[in-house]
Amino acid sequence: MPSSARAGPAWPPAVKIVLTHLGALRRKHGAQGVSQIAAAVADLAAADAARGVETRLVAMDDGRRARGLGVSQVSDAGDVAAAKAFADAAAARWEPSYILLLGSPDVVPMPGLANPLWTGDPRAGDPDETIPSDLPYASDAPHSTDAGTFVGATRVVGRLPDGTGARGPAQLLRLLATSARHRTRRRSSYLPAFALTAAEWRGSTAATLTKLAGDATELHDAPPDAPPWPAAQTRRRLHLVNLHGAVADPRFYGQRGRSFPVALDAAELGGGRRLVEGTVCAAECCYGGMLFDPAESGGVRGFADTYLAAGAYGYCAATNVAYGPADTNDAADLVCRAFLQHVLAGCSVGRAMLQARQDYAFTKASLSPIDIKTLAQFTLFGDPSVQPIVRPTAAVADGAAVPKGALAAPPGGIAARRRRLVANGRALETTTTRAASVPRELNPRERRVIAELLPSAEGRVLSFDVMAAAAAVAGPGERFHVALERRPSGLRAIVAREEAGRMQQVTLLRAR
Repeated sequence: MPSSARAGPAWPPAVKIVLTHLGALRRKHGAQGVSQIAAAVADLAAADAARGVETRLVAMDDGRRARGLGVSQVSDAGDVAAAKAFADAAAARWEPSYILLLGSPDVVPMPGLANPLWTGDPRAGDPDETIPSDLPYASDAPHSTDAGTFVGATRVVGRLPDGTGARGPAQLLRLLATSARHRTRRRSSYLPAFALTAAEWRGSTAATLTKLAGDATELHDAPPDAPPWPAAQTRRRLHLVNLHGAVADPRFYGQRGRSFPVALDAAELGGGRRLVEGTVCAAECCYGGMLFDPAESGGVRGFADTYLAAGAYGYCAATNVAYGPADTNDAADLVCRAFLQHVLAGCSVGRAMLQARQDYAFTKASLSPIDIKTLAQFTLFGDPSVQPIVRPTAAVADGAAVPKGALAAPPGGIAARRRRLVANGRALETTTTRAASVPRELNPRERRVIAELLPSAEGRVLSFDVMAAAAAVAGPGERFHVALERRPSGLRAIVAREEAGRMQQVTLLRAR
C-alpha cells in the first residue's frame, strides 16, 4: 500500500495569529529586544508548522496590514476599542483556530468591563469598579464595556505577558521558547494533582478535585497544612488552588475562622526548581490572574508570571474578586473545574478555556451579575495552541507507548471542532437570558417584599431585572437580588433568583 494511503487524510493546517503591538514592545524592550522577539516568534512558527499549525505574526500598529483588513491601525496601545476592532477584523480574515495575545496589557490592552456589582463605594461591597478581561477578544460581538455582551464566546484565546513594567525581553523570550518546544504527554503525567484549599472551603474544593481525579485524598487544607511545600508536591503538573488572594500580592492565603495564614508564596514557588515544564494551574483566588509590576510587591512577580516563567503551559485565574460557595461548586469552582477537565481530556489549553466558558453559561437558567463577572474575569495565560495531554484514542490508550509524531500535532478535524464551538457560542448569545448591567431602583414596597423574601440578608440588596435574549424570553417577573456583606471572616454574597414573586434559588457565595 502506498505510504500516502497509510498516512490517512492530510488535514489543512490550523491557523494561529499572534496579535501584538510592535511600537509598545519597542518602547519597553528597545529595537534590539523587538528583533529578538520577532526571531523567537519565527522559531515558534517553524515549530508550529511541524505540528500542522500555520502561525502569523500580526501587528496592530502596522498601517499596511490594517488597511488590508479594512480597519484603522492601533496607534495607541491603550486604545481598547481600536484593538478590539482590529482583532475582530483579523479573526474574520483568517478564521484562526487560535489567537495568541503577545504582551502584557501595556502592549495588548486588556479591556476594562463594567462590574455590575460596583456601587461606587469599595468598602460597601464588591471593591472592583471594572473587570480586566480578555473575554472580548474571544467573542465576535462588537466592542462594549457591558460584560454581558460577550456571554457567547466563540474564539480560542490566550495571552503570553511580557512582564508589566519590564525593560528587556527576557521573560517573553522564555515563554515563546516554552511554547516552541512544548510536548504533549499522557494523562498519567498530570495526576495526582497538587491541590490546596482554604480550610473553610474544603467541601467545595474536595468536590472539584473528586470530579478531576476521582477522590480528594491529595487535598491540602490551609491551615493546618502550610508552606514550605515539598518539591515532590509542587512539581506535579496539575495544580488546583482555592485560596484567598489580594491586590498586587504575590502570596495566597488560607483561612480558618478569622485567621488567614500564608498558604502559597510566589517567591518560594518560583525558586529552587519547584515547578516543572508543562504545569497547568487553575487558581480560583481573588486577583490570582492580576498582572502587576513586581516593583509594587518588593520585586516579587505575581503568580501568572511566576508559573509561566517556570515553564507552565497554562494558568487560568481571575483578574479581581472572585466568588464561590464553601461546600458545593459554583462560580469560580465551575470555571476552573471545567478548564482542568477539558485539559485532562486532551484539549489545547485555549480550547479548554473556551469550553469552560461555554459549559458555564449552558449550566445556568439565566446569568446572574456574579455569573457575568465570573465569565469575564477568568483569563488564560499561555499559548492557547499548546496541548498538554494527548487525546485518548483507540490506538493510543493511557499508559501505552505513544509515537513521537503523535505528541506534537493537533488532532485532525480541528476546523470542524471550531465550527461547532462557534455555533455553540452563537447559540448562547441568542438564547442566554441574563441580568441587566445595572441594578434597578426599588420602591419602598419592593424593598419590604425583598426583606421578607431574603430575611438572612444584611445591608444593601442590589436588584437586577433579567433581560430577554434574541431567541429567549425572561421568566415572569424574573430578577436577581444580590446582597453583599462584609464580615470579619470575609466578603460574602447572597444571590437569589426571583420569578413570579417567588425565590427560585438562593445561593451563598464567599469571596475567594
